[in-house]
Amino acid sequence: MPFKVLAHANTYNPPPGPVYGASYLANETIKNIAGRYDIRVVAHCGDCSAGADEYQMQHCAVTSLIRPLLAEGRHYLIINGKNALRSADSADVIQNDHFGLLRDNDLWKNLRYYPECASETLEFSDGQKLRIIALPYLSTWMFAAGRPIRSYLEMSAAASEHVQNKLAEALSADDPAVPLLVIYHGAVSVGGAQACSVGAIVPGYDVRIPIEMFPRRANVAVVAGHASRYGVLSRIKPMVVYAGFTVPTIFDTENTGVALLNFDGTSWSHEFMPVDTVESHTVEINIGDLNNRRRT
Repeated sequence: MPFKVLAHANTYNPPPGPVYGASYLANETIKNIAGRYDIRVVAHCGDCSAGADEYQMQHCAVTSLIRPLLAEGRHYLIINGKNALRSADSADVIQNDHFGLLRDNDLWKNLRYYPECASETLEFSDGQKLRIIALPYLSTWMFAAGRPIRSYLEMSAAASEHVQNKLAEALSADDPAVPLLVIYHGAVSVGGAQACSVGAIVPGYDVRIPIEMFPRRANVAVVAGHASRYGVLSRIKPMVVYAGFTVPTIFDTENTGVALLNFDGTSWSHEFMPVDTVESHTVEINIGDLNNRRRT
């Protein structure tokens, strides 16, 4: 049966104070999109690094998004910053809690790495299944901390090798009859050349996976980068890889809105949907200056 997926969906629940994560999709926006387009799954390959604290990740994923959707009886999945899988049909938490603090100082105290792979197979009420593999969120800078790695090239190679090994391990349990979606932060390499992705603007997030590693079936799709960010795709250039293609589809400057993945029962495709949202701005007001003004 056909279904839609909002893949690599960065969400946020703005805390008090300055605008936080304005380029992310607010939870209410995702709920509106999910209801309008009958999306079966919302999935994200977690990142909980500097600036994304535990409150933000847990609160936005569980309280603001999952619980309201549970009440609607839909099947949703969130993969958060701990590579935890939360499936809406049971609200159980499948935890791959293999993160750790790297350094005890202000610069590094919030940086975490996720060396493990998270995967889950969902089965919808109509019997349709979908397997999602979330590869480790692994900055080469984080991965290299505490390791005897001497150069950036060694860091990149070591991180890429680690993620590739995790992918191979996850694919060992692959069922060709079940649609597969792979999401991660990184890039797809074609003939040794790296295509654009998160690493294009964030040095260190250049984990590479050769395109040949992905199963070449019509029911397999790969999302590398935040394909769900609206209006900023010109900066991050995420990509989608479909089985049978030798070159990834890279979202360019014309691709605004939210990228939804469509599975028609046989193969994957994508489409861009408009987002009804307005970017927020913070205005600072000095109360002291206002109090000192003369009343007229």
